[in-house]
Amino acid sequence: MRYGLRIPSFALGPRTATLEEMGRYLRRAEDLGFDCAVSIDHLLLTPPAYACTWLEPLALLSALAGVTRTMKLGTMVLVLPLRNPVSFAKEWATLDLLSGGRSILGIGVGWHEDEFALMGVPYRERGPRMNEAIELVQALWAGDDVTYEGRYYRVRNLTIDPKPAQKPHPPIWIGGGTQPSEKVYAQTVRNIDPVLRRIAKYADTWVPHSSATPEMVRGDWEQVQRFAREAGRDPGRIGRVYSNFVWVLKQGEKPESAIPRFKVYSGMDLDYWRTYYLLGEAEELARRISARIAALDGGVDTIVLNPLDWGLEQLELIAGEVLPRVVGAALSGAPRRYIGARVRRLEDPRLVRGRGRYLDDLALPRMLWVAFARSPHAHARLARVDTAAARALDGVAAVVTAAELRGVARPLVPRLADAGFTPTAWPPLADGVVRFCGEAVAAVAAAS
Repeated sequence: MRYGLRIPSFALGPRTATLEEMGRYLRRAEDLGFDCAVSIDHLLLTPPAYACTWLEPLALLSALAGVTRTMKLGTMVLVLPLRNPVSFAKEWATLDLLSGGRSILGIGVGWHEDEFALMGVPYRERGPRMNEAIELVQALWAGDDVTYEGRYYRVRNLTIDPKPAQKPHPPIWIGGGTQPSEKVYAQTVRNIDPVLRRIAKYADTWVPHSSATPEMVRGDWEQVQRFAREAGRDPGRIGRVYSNFVWVLKQGEKPESAIPRFKVYSGMDLDYWRTYYLLGEAEELARRISARIAALDGGVDTIVLNPLDWGLEQLELIAGEVLPRVVGAALSGAPRRYIGARVRRLEDPRLVRGRGRYLDDLALPRMLWVAFARSPHAHARLARVDTAAARALDGVAAVVTAAELRGVARPLVPRLADAGFTPTAWPPLADGVVRFCGEAVAAVAAAS
C-alpha cells in the first residue's frame, strides 16, 4: 500500500500558495512516508462542482520537481483530449526526464463542455480522441520514426525527443467511472461502458471518482475486470486507487466548522461534502476509506487524499490518526503499519524505504545525527552496500557498514549484567545476510 496526496493547488489570485510553502509542505509529506503528490487539471471555472480553478499542472509539477526529493509527481487527472498528443508527449517526457523519472501521468476524458469549445475540440469526440492520443503518445515515447494513422491524429516517420526516463513509459493512471453526475455536473451519463473499456484496455492504474459510493465502485470494477479479459489483459495487473477530498475534525468539532475550508474550492453544500467527501473525525474517515478498499476486493494499491489547505496540521492528522486506522491498508500478513506515529513501536513504511527514524537513531542537535539505513527485505543475501552517494553528500561525516566493524569486539551491543539477561547475538549491522525486515545495514553520521 502506498499513500499519496492530491495537493490543494488552487488558483486563488494573491491567496495562491507560494512555491516555498508548497515545498515545505511536500518535504514534510516525504518525511511522513507519502509516496506521491498529484494535481487536478481544469482550464476554466466549473460550477457548481468547483468554485475555483487549479494551477496549470505541467508548469506546477516542473516547479515542484525542484523542491522535492523522492516524491513522485503527477496529475489526477489531466484532460488529455484538450491537448495535442505530439506536443504533449514532448512536454511530459521532459518533465519525467528532469524529475529523475518521478512522474505519474493521470489522465481523464474531461466533462466540461465550455473547455472543449474554447480549445476547438468537439465535445462528443473526446472519448475516441483520448484513445488515439494514448496510443500515439505511447508510440512516440517507445521509439523513433513513428507512423500512426488514426481518425483524428496522423503522423508519418515522426521522432520526438527527449524520451521519458521511465521505461517503457511513466505509469498511466486513468480516472473515470460511475458517480452522482446529476448532483456534481448537472449531467446525465447514460452509458459508462466506453470509459470502463478504456480503463480496461489502457490503464496501468484505475482511479474511480472521489464522489463514487462503494456500491458504484464495486459495480464498475466488475465491469472493468470483464472488459480487461475481453481485451486479453489480466485485470489483476490493473492497479487501483482510492482518492477523496478530506478534512479531519478533531474530537468534538462540529462539521460546520469545515464549511469555510470546503467553500474555497467546492460549490456544493455541507450535506454533499459529508455524504460524498471525507469530513469527520479520524475513526469515521478510516471506516469509510476501508469500505472503499473492500469494494475493490481489497486490491487498492494507493490511497490518495486531498487536503484542503497547505497547513501542516491536517497533514499530520491524516498521517498519524486516519491512515493508521484504515483496514486493509497493510500488506497481507504484514504487521499493521503506521505513518507518522510518534512513539508506537510498530513497523513503519517510512523505515523500510529508508525514511524516518527508528527510536534508536541518534539526534544530538548542533552536534551529530546518526541514522540507520535498513533493509526492506528479510532472509536475503546481502551482496553489497553501496555507500558512495551517501559519502559524497555535504555534511556527512561518516558512513559505517559491517565491513568497518569486523574485528571490533561486539560493538554497540547492550552490556547488562542482570541475572537471566542474554545479550543479543545479532550483529549491529547486517553482514552478508539480512535476517529480518528493517535490519540495519549501514549507519550514516552527519552534521544535520
